[in-house]
Amino acid sequence: MNNQDLAGTFLRLGIGVFMTLFGTLKFVSHDMMTNGVYPAFYGEFTSSMVVYVLGAIQIIGGVLLIIGFRVKSVILVSLLMHTVSVAVTFDKIIHPFDAGMPPNFLFLAGIPVWTAMVALYFTGAGRYAISPDTKKEE
Repeated sequence: MNNQDLAGTFLRLGIGVFMTLFGTLKFVSHDMMTNGVYPAFYGEFTSSMVVYVLGAIQIIGGVLLIIGFRVKSVILVSLLMHTVSVAVTFDKIIHPFDAGMPPNFLFLAGIPVWTAMVALYFTGAGRYAISPDTKKEE
């Protein structure tokens, strides 16, 4: 196994766990997500069903990343979702100390997650995946 395979494997597993946990949050803390978090950032585009659907997409995508199935497609969907999240929270990202306690560091953490997703897209799934990248794009 070369370093790129190892990097892809660890990126895939870490992002897969991240997506699965954040998707699960939409089910176990559904009221908070539907009535608090999502309306604060997405306004009128929030509904209970939308939160459930987004959570399901994140859980399914996270599991697919963990097992390494169709990684390029899954990471593109995940990256799109995460880009929207970073965009709607951008004011909190650029003002990490304005919230008092606790500070907005959770929002700031979205940036390295975003960069890890981009890195996974270019690095590939790694060797230990159900559908490893068979052709390397140079």
